[in-house]
Amino acid sequence: MATSAPGQGPRHRLLPHERWLADAGARRGPAPQGSDRWRMQQNYGPEGLALVQAGFANLGPGWLIAIAGIVLQFIGAGGSTLADILIGIGLIIMVAGLVRYIQAGRAGRIYRNGRAFIRAGGR
Repeated sequence: MATSAPGQGPRHRLLPHERWLADAGARRGPAPQGSDRWRMQQNYGPEGLALVQAGFANLGPGWLIAIAGIVLQFIGAGGSTLADILIGIGLIIMVAGLVRYIQAGRAGRIYRNGRAFIRAGGR
């Protein structure tokens, strides 16, 4: 998988808002050994971490848009076209985030190359 520069996520397949969050996470640098972030770095690698962060970039806003549509549905006592559109758009955005998580899992398996998944507490 091609990356644009060391320490940055896979630029060829991230949307602009996903790339922004992945680059912000990449700028944090290495984590202290034994921390949760360190385990994520060991389990997913740089590309997997970028994809996890890209998933966050989609899942959060998608959830907020869908909740806004649900609230609008209750306020309007049902039948609101705008509420239905917001719920649909929110769900589509959340599905895009879930696709990024699936891609992160695959990238992590490739990065570990047969190594066991490191779990919290050393299990």
